[in-house]
Amino acid sequence: MSFRSVETIAFFILCFWIVASGCSKIKDSEKKINSECLRIVSTAPSITETLFKFGYGDRIVGVTDDCLFPEKVRDIEHIGRVLNVNVEKVLSLKPDMVMVIDANVGLIGKMKALGLNVVSFDHSTIQGFIESLPVIVSECGNKPELDEMVSRYRKVLRKPKTAGKKQKVMMVIGRDYYSSSVKDVYLAGNDGFYSEIIKACGLENVYKGELSYPKIQVEGIVSMNPDVIVDIVISTQFAPQDEKKFKDVWKTLKDVKAVQTGQVFIMNKNYWSIPGPRFPEIINDLNVMLGKDE
Repeated sequence: MSFRSVETIAFFILCFWIVASGCSKIKDSEKKINSECLRIVSTAPSITETLFKFGYGDRIVGVTDDCLFPEKVRDIEHIGRVLNVNVEKVLSLKPDMVMVIDANVGLIGKMKALGLNVVSFDHSTIQGFIESLPVIVSECGNKPELDEMVSRYRKVLRKPKTAGKKQKVMMVIGRDYYSSSVKDVYLAGNDGFYSEIIKACGLENVYKGELSYPKIQVEGIVSMNPDVIVDIVISTQFAPQDEKKFKDVWKTLKDVKAVQTGQVFIMNKNYWSIPGPRFPEIINDLNVMLGKDE
């Protein structure tokens, strides 16, 4: 079985590494376009979802194969995968603007070299997503609900007051899914996406280091001893029986508290891999999963 989660996680790890190596968080943010942009090519799911959220969906003339929400994207011309955009196809669509995430430096260079109007911003973190909203609105046209939307998103991130000891959560964003045992596990560390989700739920990230996506072996997992394990397996080919298969793999770690208490969860919702406008739904999912109020 081919699982798209491998590509998804690789993409987000790539995003962080590129951004961390010196790419500015919001590029072209000072640039103002007076005339409305009527033909937009979106090169990432988070951008596509944000444009639809603001009501600019009817202006999108091109999206990637990875853009799956909302359903209306099915009727829009596709330009390839996030990390393999068909430049010729983009040109054929005659866009007024191409929106790209900062991490995709190579694509930004190609688009600009062709004389296309490129707007880019950081969508690798929740903060970057929120900061991109006024940039998008300034480029696409005034939206009076902007301030309210930004305020609402920031309110969602407010850390709730929790009494007593916080549960330690381990977010697994990638591992060797073809192995019959837990192997080559990548965790969500200090990444600005999942780390903020965990805080917003009043929980504690089991990983305390500075890395964004550390690779941890079994010994490290046993040592950290998380109370909760969330194994994020994003795949359009995910079947009901797959959940049991993926969960059973964790039973080999009998000394880990999350395994002992049955607090191992498999998550297969696409938006769990997208730092975009649906991040509040991730927070709600995690709260419901752990029997907490939204």
